[in-house]
Amino acid sequence: MLNKVINDVVEFDKKYGIYEEEDAPTLPNLFYNSLGIAGESGEVVDVVKKIWRDGDSPQKREDLEEELCDLLIYIAKMVVIGEIDIEKAWDKKQALLHERWDHKKTIKRQEG
Repeated sequence: MLNKVINDVVEFDKKYGIYEEEDAPTLPNLFYNSLGIAGESGEVVDVVKKIWRDGDSPQKREDLEEELCDLLIYIAKMVVIGEIDIEKAWDKKQALLHERWDHKKTIKRQEG
């Protein structure tokens, strides 16, 4: 799914003539988009806070959906700018997590 998001973001940026400027692998682009991730993460948290405080509603779920999509846009841009093979990075991370959790299970069995 993330590859679809990445491809859609790149195609959008190319269509509107902002790809060369905004998606170039530069430090300013990396910095700008990391700030975008921080900002959008805060907006996601704000919606969740409102759901917790005021109760859930279809409108709040739509707000959460929109903010999560905004966050995904910045994440996709970071993947492009960072020239990251996200599938390879994901597989590597998954292997590490499995190794870590398999180790935890082994320790629990030994303690129990």
